[in-house]
Parts: sequence; C-alpha cells; structure tokens
Amino acid sequence: MNDSPINAIAAVQHANPYPYYALLRQGADLTFDTHLNLWLAAKAGVVLEVLAHPAAKVRPYNETVPAHLAGSTVGQVFSQLIRMTDGQTQQQAKIWLAPRLHGWSDALVRQQTLLVISALQQELATAYQRPAVALFDDIMLLNEFIQQLPVRVVAALLEFNPSQAKMAATAIADFIRTLAPSAAHDAAVMVAGEQASQLLLGQLQLLMPPVDLHWQRANLLGLLMQSYEATAGLIGNSLVALTEQQLWPTLRADPRLCLPLVAEVVRYDAPVQNTRRFIHADCEIAGIALPAGSTVLLLLAAAGRDESVYPQPEQFRLDRLQQTNLTFSSGAHQCPGQQLALQISAVAVEFLLSQTLPPLQWRYRPSLNGRLSWFFSDLDTQSSDPAGAKP
Repeated sequence: MNDSPINAIAAVQHANPYPYYALLRQGADLTFDTHLNLWLAAKAGVVLEVLAHPAAKVRPYNETVPAHLAGSTVGQVFSQLIRMTDGQTQQQAKIWLAPRLHGWSDALVRQQTLLVISALQQELATAYQRPAVALFDDIMLLNEFIQQLPVRVVAALLEFNPSQAKMAATAIADFIRTLAPSAAHDAAVMVAGEQASQLLLGQLQLLMPPVDLHWQRANLLGLLMQSYEATAGLIGNSLVALTEQQLWPTLRADPRLCLPLVAEVVRYDAPVQNTRRFIHADCEIAGIALPAGSTVLLLLAAAGRDESVYPQPEQFRLDRLQQTNLTFSSGAHQCPGQQLALQISAVAVEFLLSQTLPPLQWRYRPSLNGRLSWFFSDLDTQSSDPAGAKP
C-alpha cells in the first residue's frame, strides 16, 4: 500500500494518504472526480465554505434515510440523528443534548473511563484465560479492548450498569452494520440491526424521564454510535502516532501529555477522514457553479494539514496551539461530543502506556470515511487482514 490511493474514498484505508491529500490541496479549490461522481474539497477554507453554505445539506434531497432503511426502526433513528438532519429541528435537538454532555465533567469522564478499563481488562483476562498484566500479549485483545472501551464508557455515563453496557457494545455493532449499503442484500444483518435498535431504545427509555421523546433517545443512541467507531479510531490512531513518532518514552515519562497527543492526532491522522454534503439548490461555492443534485466530498483529513491554517502541518507537535479542528466539523454540525472523545481517548492511551505491548503493525478496517486502525504483530500474522473483522 505504498502507492498513491486510487481515489479519495480509498485513501481512508491507505497506509499514507497524506501526500495524495497534499496534491489535492495544491490543485483547484474544488475538483470533480468523474469515477466517484463527486466534487472534492481538500482545502480548509473551502471545506468551511461548504459546511456553512445553506444549500449544502447532510442528506440527499428527498432521501432522509438510505432507501434500504426506510420503514425500519434503524431508519427512524437515523432520520432523527443530529448529524443526519438540518435546520431548526436539528438545532433544537443539539440544544437539548449540549447540557447533558456539559454535565459530564472531565473528572467524571476520567473516573468512569478508569472504572470501565479495570472491569474490561478483568473481563477479557477471564474470558481468554490470561493474566490481566499480560493481556495484550495477544494483539487481538488489544483490538477488542480499543473497540469496546469507548462505547462502554458512554453507556456508563448514560447510567447503564456494566452488563447493560456490555450489551450496548454488541448491539451498537449490529446497528452500525445495517448502515452499510451492502446490508440491503443481507437479511440477517438487517434483522440483527433491527433487534439491536429496539433493544437500545428500550434500555434508554428505562433510563429517561417518563416524558422523553423518541428523538431524544435516538440521539443518545447516536452518542454510542460515534464512540464505537470515531473514538475507538482516535485511540488506535494515537497508538500509531506513538509508534511512528517514537513518543512512547516521552509519554511514559509524562502522561499529562496524553491529552495534547490525542488532540494532535485528530488533526494529523484524523479518525474521521471525510464527510459529504449534498447540494439542494443551484449555487456557487469557491467560484464553481454547482447544480442541485451535486455531491461534495469534504476531505477533513486533508484540511487538517492545510498550511494556511496550521504552521508546519506535516510535523507532529505536542505543543501545537489548539485551533478549530475540522475533523469535528464546524458550524451547525460541529460535533458536540468533541471533548468527551478527547478525554476518553487520553485516559485510554494513558492506561495503555502502562501496559506491555508487542511491537505493533497495523492496517485499516474497511470504511467509507473512518480511519480505523487494526493491529497485528509479527507473531500473529493471521490477524493482519481486518476484512473479516466486525465493523
């Protein structure tokens, strides 16, 4: 995978897509990819312009949910997610969610993350009959730990008990699998996803006030979704950065640097590499006339290395002044869970610094927009192919 990505979607899984992204930034403000039938935006200023444009929406015109989800409980949840809707309804939901997230102080998130780490470490040690202190000698257990931890922490913050949080991690995986277009042709995946969504919504209803609304539960379920992929991706990519930048000794000497580390990873090797905007009305963006029906692929990872925004963007710097990071979007759709993701990831990395890990190698799991590390070692070559892994 040392060659250039074949296109901007394939770049997500490429070993090093950043030279390719740099070439795109050096080109026109918007370029059209005839193979993908998408406009590409790689420059930070253009990405911001698209995100702020009133004609650029998060879903195609007249398709609030993917066609294969229409009429399902999964589709109903999808149609109510803050990140999948626009306008006044979306903003009202975001206003409702913000105080709940702000109520989870950094100290509380750290406490819950440490509790979940301890429980998960012991659970995996028991299940796989390994000493807890040598748990990650099996690199597959590192992958499982990273995947399970964030969603269990968010579930704990939502007041799920430990067994319910474990259930949530499994159910969210089933839910997410239904979102892939290929799920339309897999009845078993669709049935499992429908059961998972009903189970999660039912559990959330038990924890909510009697007057709760379906859209409120849908967006709490959305927090679990985001933690399962994006936050897990951030933890994994932070381990990649520690290895590539040879920072293990530095961070072990000063674990307080874990938060600056994960914040820089968000910019330098984003766990969410791109997002889409669908043009609902004829308009002009970056001097280009875009007809209604156009789609723009916003290359957030490319924008994260835009030299017009970040000095010396190709350098990984723990002392970089924090700036708005487009990985968490901007404007109406700026992710309200940014601080939560950073805190969970920083505590997870701090814990993993104290563990004995084998030499790490990695590939990236299949995804359209997430850069999700999958670790293996020389002693475990069978785990080198993530294609069969559960998303």
